[in-house]
Amino acid sequence: MWYIIGMRRQKTILSRIEALEKRVRELEQDVEQLEATILPPPSPVLDLTAELFTTNPLLIDGKVIQMATVVLTWTDPTTRVDGSALDPTLIASLDIFDSGSATPAVAIGNVAGPATTFTTGVLSVGDHGFTVVVNDNTGHVSAPSNVAAVTVKPVLAAPSAVTNLTAVLTA
Repeated sequence: MWYIIGMRRQKTILSRIEALEKRVRELEQDVEQLEATILPPPSPVLDLTAELFTTNPLLIDGKVIQMATVVLTWTDPTTRVDGSALDPTLIASLDIFDSGSATPAVAIGNVAGPATTFTTGVLSVGDHGFTVVVNDNTGHVSAPSNVAAVTVKPVLAAPSAVTNLTAVLTA
């Protein structure tokens, strides 16, 4: 008899523990949601730089081709816009934008954070202005970084072959 009463108590206690554990999980989710609304966004990257790399001109199918890419580097922010600390592990990712791309409002790349470098794909001829935006793990987005600008210059084509060459023999 005592055994049956003990088993019932144990089941009651276990069900109460399970209910409390469920409530703790719910409260933890509530806290995360509140933190997301309370925490300000990360500060922007302030020291973005761009280094242009080009290949030597190549003659392919009668055309001179040169490819250009850019390596972007920066320092991740360590604060939020209100001056409070931003732990690097709270940086979820960084979006990279290029004002010279066909769709400048769409990121040309994304790197998991924290990160401090990105290499572009091959760039078109013209002006490119790069910016970086920091995304934290609560869904906040920083203002754009400073602009790091480069200009990809067109390569002058090799002169065409002479086609109307004539020779005169003099004696």
